Amino acid sequence: MARNQKIDNLIDNYFNPSNELFVKLSDGSGLVHKDYKRFIEEQGLGSLNAVFRYEQGENLHKPGLGHRERFRIKLKGTGDQNVVIYLKRFGYPGIKYLVKQWIIRRSRYEAGIYDFLGAQKLAEKGVAVPRPIAYGQSSNWLGEKRSFAIIEELPGSDSLERLLPKWNQKKRGYALLRDKKELIRQTAHLVRQLHQSGYNHRDLYLSHIFLSRDGKGCERLNLIDLQRVFQPAILKRRWQVKDLAQLYYSSRDYFSYKDMMQFMHEYFDNDRLTNYQKRLIRSVCRKARQIERHVRHRMERLKKATD
Repeated sequence: MARNQKIDNLIDNYFNPSNELFVKLSDGSGLVHKDYKRFIEEQGLGSLNAVFRYEQGENLHKPGLGHRERFRIKLKGTGDQNVVIYLKRFGYPGIKYLVKQWIIRRSRYEAGIYDFLGAQKLAEKGVAVPRPIAYGQSSNWLGEKRSFAIIEELPGSDSLERLLPKWNQKKRGYALLRDKKELIRQTAHLVRQLHQSGYNHRDLYLSHIFLSRDGKGCERLNLIDLQRVFQPAILKRRWQVKDLAQLYYSSRDYFSYKDMMQFMHEYFDNDRLTNYQKRLIRSVCRKARQIERHVRHRMERLKKATD
């Protein structure tokens, strides 16, 4: 039992990159959280080969994942303590994907390392994210062959995509949902921190913003699904507009135009918007309309395919 005491100390607490260390996996294929190393080895997740043999947990398959697999795994700590982790496995993506990664990121790193390092780097910049646990990879001179990432589930959490449709019901469980202006302020602050750190999410919908509550009752908003996070060297405004438009598009059923303008004032940290900021807002609105058209056309194609 004593071997799991370190895990118990992490459960229900937020990731603190300044106090948590990572060491090499036993097979040298990647890194693992020091306090998790022995624990995940006992669970059969201690090496790259072991991870790709692993077939336990809940398979979170959905259409469009391609070469990716996702598992939700509930692990037993000591006493009544449990921890939930998410395993993401990435098979060989194909030459087209590798070329695209090289063009966008100028890198041949594997997909798993992006989820892991994305969490680490953003946390170091003050952006709230889940705790990364491990990653592993294998590659050749062309690039990725296969990789994985393991991320810890946020304590007491759910996505805004699921919470907001049941706002009146869910606000009894979260103080932040009882104060709409504060929710908007904190969401804007989270996105501002992301962009000021030089990074873009590229999939910034409400489904990837989680509201959580740790063991001390501290609530916060977090970014998840970080494998597409990157630091653009060029076209920074383009990626900024895309992130903001994705968030605006996915939140329009729950927030008014006035709420959106409050968000933008908070995001820019400016009571009086500049002409440049006003132009950017117009670009965000145009991009959101493009996303809406794209989603509508895709749904129409799927409907025709099933008729």
